[in-house]
Amino acid sequence: MNQDKSERHVMFACLVMLLLFVCFTLFVSSVARANPAPDSTAPSATFHTKCVMCHGPDGGGSEVGKSMNVPDLRSSAVQKQPDTQLAQIISEGKG
Repeated sequence: MNQDKSERHVMFACLVMLLLFVCFTLFVSSVARANPAPDSTAPSATFHTKCVMCHGPDGGGSEVGKSMNVPDLRSSAVQKQPDTQLAQIISEGKG
């Protein structure tokens, strides 16, 4: 009789663990669907409408940009800058 009780406790514990695992899996999958990967077309569209005129389509600088001494976005000097500094330059301009 004690063995039957022990087996029931083990089965109950396994069932609870399985239920918790299923709930956790469903929760994680719903969070993953709610937070899709960032859309890469928005920054690209912004670059093409706001930046290409001076920086050129490849970031190397257009004739207009070169006459204004805009930096080559592909250069190591620009690439070494921290993201926070680049974001500030993009949002406020470089004065």
